Amino acid sequence: MKILAFDTTFKFCSAALMHNKKIFFFTGRGTPFQHSEVIIPLVKRLMSRSHLTLQDIDFLSVTHGPGMFTGVRVGLATAKGFSISLGVPIVSFSTFDSVVHGFLFKKDRKGNFFKRFSNILCILSPGSRYSYYQFFKVNKSKKGFVSISKPGFGDMNHINSILTNKGKSSPVCVIGNMNAMLQKSIYNKYDPRMFYFHSISTEPNAQDLIHLASIMGVHNKGRRISPMYIKPHYANLPK
Repeated sequence: MKILAFDTTFKFCSAALMHNKKIFFFTGRGTPFQHSEVIIPLVKRLMSRSHLTLQDIDFLSVTHGPGMFTGVRVGLATAKGFSISLGVPIVSFSTFDSVVHGFLFKKDRKGNFFKRFSNILCILSPGSRYSYYQFFKVNKSKKGFVSISKPGFGDMNHINSILTNKGKSSPVCVIGNMNAMLQKSIYNKYDPRMFYFHSISTEPNAQDLIHLASIMGVHNKGRRISPMYIKPHYANLPK
């Protein structure tokens, strides 16, 4: 199975290719916010490094948000362009799914950690004054986790309130790219028995995405691909 995946939802875009369980991965770390200019050269580098062609690809995977408005659309438009020209399907996942899967895959799940911290709060900020968030629960399904809340957005005070309220009833593991800032914001309510803040700041990336797609892709094929927008638009259509 040969999978091509890319993520363009946050500051840096990335692309990955999986062939015979081996992953090739490139990221545009030196060129932030230039996804439309960087993504195609990244794909070309992947093809060259793997000694494959685009015609060899079996299916594509892409993140559909939430994230930066333009970045989400760049990724989806690129995926749909490849899909139409190559005649291959697309499977898409939320940025939350990608980050949670990457965390669980890298974290040792054989210990007692997830017996206590089975609830996960994923917080992703695109770099402005608000963040996106969603709660998940670790389980024994093929995916390994399930969402237990709808996606939401808010400023730090809003998320602080949600987290502390959740922490009153059950322990919470916090992951994403706002861990350190959120931990500081609730320092006076912080209880290590109820909160675990992952020490590594994580954003969506194609490497985690392609591993998730290799496991769940067959179940998502054929689903309608559309962007996930959580934050309401400021512009309103005239009545």
